[in-house]
Amino acid sequence: MFDDLWLLLPPTAAEDPAGTPRAFDPRLARWRDVPTVDPVLRGLAHNPAAPTDVLLGLLDAHGDAVPDAFNRRAALPPVVVEAMLRHPSPRIRAALAVNRYVDPLIRLRLVDDPDHRVVEALGTDPDLALPDRAFADRSTGSSNISSARR
Repeated sequence: MFDDLWLLLPPTAAEDPAGTPRAFDPRLARWRDVPTVDPVLRGLAHNPAAPTDVLLGLLDAHGDAVPDAFNRRAALPPVVVEAMLRHPSPRIRAALAVNRYVDPLIRLRLVDDPDHRVVEALGTDPDLALPDRAFADRSTGSSNISSARR
């Protein structure tokens, strides 16, 4: 059974059948360099029964397989969340940023991330109260995520 039932809905469906919090719409690709992922690895990352060591192994060896699964996963072990916070891939950190099941205080630790796409991912959650510094681009002083909040 999927822990995220709205994955089974067609792209035009707007409501979440389980009434659970939704992350940003994964059909809006922010990443132009998304690799093709082995369906077995993707299925393993989606599996709610996968043990912690398997999830950590996926993060380390196959980081490209987990962002789409981890951005909506309801049960992420704390050690996996910490590994995602420190992961070198901004796609992994952005997946954590949009996961509405993760404690907002943990997600807000990504507000100073060096990759602007991770900070923009935080802006996709209208219920997350972001500090003012999240809205200022470090290099130009212009808005960093204002378009994501509209």
